[in-house]
Amino acid sequence: MWRRRRGLMKACAVGKRVASSAVACPTQTEGIDVTGSGLSDIDEFGQLVSAVGAWALRADDRGNGHRFDEYCLNFERASVVITAEPDDDTISIHVGQPTSPYQEDISAREPWQTLVGCGAIWAWSMTNQRGFRDGYQIEFGRPGECWAVQFMSEGSALSLRAIAPGGQLWNQFDPLQ
Repeated sequence: MWRRRRGLMKACAVGKRVASSAVACPTQTEGIDVTGSGLSDIDEFGQLVSAVGAWALRADDRGNGHRFDEYCLNFERASVVITAEPDDDTISIHVGQPTSPYQEDISAREPWQTLVGCGAIWAWSMTNQRGFRDGYQIEFGRPGECWAVQFMSEGSALSLRAIAPGGQLWNQFDPLQ
């Protein structure tokens, strides 16, 4: 089931990159509706400033080095945390900071390198055929272009897929990317 959220496109300047040396971003939410999942006003969070991947276990203990337990998307006005829940492989989303102790700034990696400086346009909650909320999609955009990024909770970690303009698919598991 896909649920489309209302919103207006918050476009960013073409080619604009917002630099950030800090991993964390302010969690100021004045004037933002942070009820429920905390994302009913995601289109008002401003431009994406950085992206952080986080793990609950240190590198020697985790085994799946290319998938994260959490993503933290730092926007100008709030930070959105997307987490794989290990007990039931569902997904949780909230406004705040990541809770996993091992974090890495992944802003220079694709698809985030392309998306830094863009605003969120739409957000969808995805429910599988068994009724579990195990996915979330955010559409990012700038004038004339948009990208859909899907977060899927699988095997107690998050898989990431992105669809670029023209239907080009980016998949974190593709060895050519």
